[in-house]
Amino acid sequence: MFKYRSEKRDKYYGLVTDMYFKEGVSITTISKKISTPRATIRRWLRNFADENHIEMASKKYCKKTDCKPVKASNEGGTGSDEKALLNEIKRLERELKRERLRADLNEEIINVAEP
Repeated sequence: MFKYRSEKRDKYYGLVTDMYFKEGVSITTISKKISTPRATIRRWLRNFADENHIEMASKKYCKKTDCKPVKASNEGGTGSDEKALLNEIKRLERELKRERLRADLNEEIINVAEP
């Protein structure tokens, strides 16, 4: 199979496959982080799955909801404890972001109120 070679593919292909298959990052998030179209990311993931004999839910067209690996040939999967910890980290990061915004807002209110 012919594969397009580009500077961006050479630079990010390994990073994208690791983020998606190992860390569970969504295609949309990956696309935003590296400024690459989602269709390109999906194509890279399908190619990677074919090369490594990983079965994906939909090889023809990977939508956001169904483009997850069904079965990895060499990995046992993530334990429920690890998933719970990852979810807790995400929740705490959201709270931290909200509190930072609140602190910035309070500082700005004080700056405006001071004569």
